Amino acid sequence: MKLLIGVILSLMTTVAMAGEFYVIEMDNVLLKSNQGDDTIKLKQELRSQYSGLKLKKSDLLSVVLVAKSRAGKGKVRLAVGGVESAAQTVLGSQQQWNSKKQKSFDRILLENDTNSSQGAWQLRLRGNFKVHQIVVEIAKKKKSIQTSTSSHFGGFGGGQHELACAEGDVLSSLRLRTGALVDNIQAGCKSGLNSGIDWLASFGGNGGGLRQPQTCPNGYIGKGIFGRSGALIDSLGLICENPNTGDVRRTVAHGGNGGGAFAHMCEG
Repeated sequence: MKLLIGVILSLMTTVAMAGEFYVIEMDNVLLKSNQGDDTIKLKQELRSQYSGLKLKKSDLLSVVLVAKSRAGKGKVRLAVGGVESAAQTVLGSQQQWNSKKQKSFDRILLENDTNSSQGAWQLRLRGNFKVHQIVVEIAKKKKSIQTSTSSHFGGFGGGQHELACAEGDVLSSLRLRTGALVDNIQAGCKSGLNSGIDWLASFGGNGGGLRQPQTCPNGYIGKGIFGRSGALIDSLGLICENPNTGDVRRTVAHGGNGGGAFAHMCEG
């Protein structure tokens, strides 16, 4: 049976969901810095006031600073992993400096536009401030699915099929029937890097012989395919990557030596 491969490789990624708000009480703390910056370490403050809060699996979405500056010229920046946002002015006045009324405090929204929550979360302030509260919006990371469709390899006979693991699973193995050509393909997925293999439905014919599974080493996930093709798929193998180190390995390719070489790596 002739095979046309339009393969979808499913990888594990994370997306942020709707955020939860955590109020850090600062008790109108006085901060004074005219030359350097005063730094408020947000993770440290959150852990201090919310014991048990797990931030390693959280994304920082935004921060609201409830504060006032003595001359109305104070500046604040949000720094995430060392990357700073643009400075914003914190309003205030000498007349309102000693007031405890809520309306005497300015409210500054600082959004995390870095597309990352790695590293330290900090507010960097320059000027004379009274800080009343800090409201931090964070979201728990949730496993989701990211797909990347390969280029077209082989001819235009047969039908187009997908190799797609369930949401949250990763591609780890291929099992083929081959002779001089690839006759049948079956994909294997894992729910974790070291879990057992869940084999999906196969597609193709009954020609050739059933080959030993091509499986990524422990700690590696399927990140691409390689092989040889012309009008048909001559051989096929799996490209594996260690998501922690970036090391890339290839399984053996099963099939024949016809056609030209190809390789495709998924993005992400």
